[in-house]
Formats: sequence, structure tokens, C-alpha cells
Amino acid sequence: YSPEGRARHRSGVLFKAPAKLDPQRLVPVETDASRGFSVHALGAEHLRRREGFRLTDPGTGLAGALDQAHYCIWCHEQGKDSCSKGLPERKAAGAAGAARFRRSPFGVPLAGCPLEEKISEFHKAKAEGLPIGALAIIVVDNPMVAATGHRICNDCMKSCIYQKQEPVNIPQVETRTLRDAMLLMLLGYFLVVTNFLYSQSIPTALYMLLCVWVITAAMMSLHYLREEPPLAVRLRAAGALLAQSVPLMLVLFLFFPRVSGPLWGMPQDARAGVTGLSDTMSPGSLSNLILSDAVAFRVRFEGPIPPAKQLYWRGPVLWDFDGRVWSASRFLYGTPHYTARGEPLAYEVTLEPHNRRWLFALDLPARVPPRAMSSSDLQLRSTLPVTGRIRSRRPVRYRCTASGEQAVRSPPTAAANRPRLAA
Repeated sequence: YSPEGRARHRSGVLFKAPAKLDPQRLVPVETDASRGFSVHALGAEHLRRREGFRLTDPGTGLAGALDQAHYCIWCHEQGKDSCSKGLPERKAAGAAGAARFRRSPFGVPLAGCPLEEKISEFHKAKAEGLPIGALAIIVVDNPMVAATGHRICNDCMKSCIYQKQEPVNIPQVETRTLRDAMLLMLLGYFLVVTNFLYSQSIPTALYMLLCVWVITAAMMSLHYLREEPPLAVRLRAAGALLAQSVPLMLVLFLFFPRVSGPLWGMPQDARAGVTGLSDTMSPGSLSNLILSDAVAFRVRFEGPIPPAKQLYWRGPVLWDFDGRVWSASRFLYGTPHYTARGEPLAYEVTLEPHNRRWLFALDLPARVPPRAMSSSDLQLRSTLPVTGRIRSRRPVRYRCTASGEQAVRSPPTAAANRPRLAA
């Protein structure tokens, strides 16, 4: 209750009590008689500068709207919702005829809302956390709610049941209810986008497109100034709007940069946290190889699929061991020499990017694909790291030919092939 606390929480709702109304002092002014005459002026805290056409009143927040909705006593339950139907004069006993409305101290009839909007009902729905239901109650009698609100009309406030204290700020609650409904629809668009973080399949895209269509039609329904057209007309208009956005969608699809890895992460190696095959391996870490269920590569055979005993895929070969970690050799020791026998087996490999140089091939590879080389231990290695998704978003494809299940290899001697052994 200190002056500093009141100044700090002046716009809050927790420490604000309804003030009593004085018809002769509706505007709080400060009087200055220091110059020999009285000057009445607003306090500095009530002055708001207007620049151009910018609105000076942003409206209340969600806390303020809920505070006013709970401040209402929901008098429709007693049939005395004067904000909607007007504040009638008390009839004398036995008097007949139509009820007359009371007048304010300024002679204005307190006739309530000109549209007889169900104000008390939507206040109750708003207080119970039903913003869509509250908006539906409003638009039954006021389809132009987008054009009305706290800057247009306050006849309902004048007829509020509270006549000797501050009335319920009904227009502020109405405006906030419309804004909450709009925010929920925008949240619907956001939820549509988040579905693509889990699946980017064609059925998912079609279902999300249907959701966007319905959300757009619902948003357009809030802006009809007259009676709403049939649902088919609203859906047709929403479809026309979506069709007009197709050229922009194509432009973004073709020219918007697409990066590898999640957009919400920090810029780093997109494959840094992926488990699977690596250039190094230590005893006891083999269990890490099964932690990733991602696809490593796909194969399409040009003929019948060979039996399982011939499907030995050679990837990285780990030669060096320092007593703790096995690692791949950094050097290539010449081209392998072997004589292929049997029928060749042609196939196409679609390799997912793994940010390393090794490729997969059936043992033994008889032909090296372009931009690759073969080592003496029969490894296929790319000349550049396999990062095919960085720009093209397409996996790496290459063709190989295997020599069949029989081959006679004539490699150089170990001493000539491994200089370190010769030393």
C-alpha cells in the first residue's frame, strides 16, 4: 500500500478495487490555483500522446479481460441482465404498461445494448476458459464484432447493474475475446507446421492442407459484416485464397535455402550426434552401433537378388590398433589385384550422407564408381566426404559391379604393401 507499490502496480488487477462513481467528478483532474485562478488538468499518468493514426489504447490483456469477466455477477441467471436488456424503472404496485428505462444523472436512457447481445452469458463462458464459445455467443447477436469493441460503443456499460461504482468494462472483454479466438486460429497454423517435424509424407501433407483450408475458412467467418454465407461459400473463398498462394509457395520451395539438420538447433555438424558406423571403434562400444535405426543405404539390383551368403557389404576397414581403439588407416597402399570369376552382379547403391569418405560395396568390387577409388584392402572411398544433403537434399547414388562369389586375388606381399612392417 505504499506510494511506490501503488505506482508500480497501477495497471495491474490484483490490488485494484472498483472505485465509487461521482457523477460530478467522472474525470479525475488536478486543480492548480497558484496563479490566481483555477486551472483544471489531467494528471501526467493519464496523458497519452497520439502520433499520426496510431491508436493510443492497445486494449486490455488476458488478465484484465478475465478480471472483468469475474467482476460480472452473471445476472442473466436471475433475469436481471440490464447491460443487455436495459435498466428498467421500478414500477409502482398495480401499474400497467410498458416498462420505462431509468435515466443516468445526465438524462441518458439506460436502455442497454442496442443489439441485445448476450453479455452476461459470454462473460461466464469467458471466465470458464471457453474463448471460442464466448465468441460464438457474441456473434449470434453481433456479427460485426470485428468492427465494434472498446473503441466504438459503451451503452452496455452505462446500463450495468453497478450504478454506484465502476461498471464492468464489457467492450474490453469483447475485444479480447475476439483477439483470443484469432490467436487460437493462428496457433492452429503453427500446430500444422509442427506436424512436419514428425512426418513429411504425402498423406500427412494432404491432411495438413485440409486443416489449413478449414482454419482459413474459420478465420474468414470472423470478418463477415453481415449474415454469414453458407459453409460451402466460405470453403470456396478459402480455397481461392490458398490457390493464390501457390506461386509464392513454389518460389519459396525453389529458392529458399535448405540446410542439413534441424532449423531450431545451433549451426553445427548435423551428423555429430548420430550413432552408427564410425572410423574408430573401441572394445565394449559395439552396442552403440545398434542405437541408430536410421537408414544407412539402399540397394537396387538389376537382376535377381543374390542369396544371403553373397551379401557381404564391405565398408570401413579398421587396421590400426593402439591398445585401446581400432581406427582406419589414413593411407592407401595401392590398387588391389585380383582376377574376377563368375557372373558379374550389377546393382545401384543409394547412400545416405554420413560426412565421411567410405562407400559400401559387395565383396569383391569389380568396377569402381566415378569420383571414388579403391584401396588394397578392397575399400571403396569417395574423393570427397559424403555430404549429399547439404545442397541437393538427395542421397548419393553410384553403380557397382561385383565379381561374383569366386575371385582369385593376387595382392603384393605384406612387407611391400605395408611400409611400416618392412621397417
